[in-house]
Amino acid sequence: MSLGKIVSALFDKTSAEDEDFMGIRVHLRELKKELLENSPDMEPDLKDYIETYADHWLLPHALEDEFDSFISETNDLVVELGNEGYFSNFRPNEDSEEL
Repeated sequence: MSLGKIVSALFDKTSAEDEDFMGIRVHLRELKKELLENSPDMEPDLKDYIETYADHWLLPHALEDEFDSFISETNDLVVELGNEGYFSNFRPNEDSEEL
């Protein structure tokens, strides 16, 4: 699954203020996996930023205790990835695969 699709799924959950913490953690683990397996050419600062984001929100109780901050940081991540072109070829309805 592409980085853009994973982050888009996280953004969808934050937009709906969906406090499905287990589902969010699944997406965060997918994000880390995608970084490790399919992002060798990513700019190191961006890779570190995404990894730090995922690591923090995978900490026990981080989502439950700071959901508003998670929403804000996810929005920042979406903007950063958008600026880097990670959504340029992404069309939400192009893939019916469930996350």
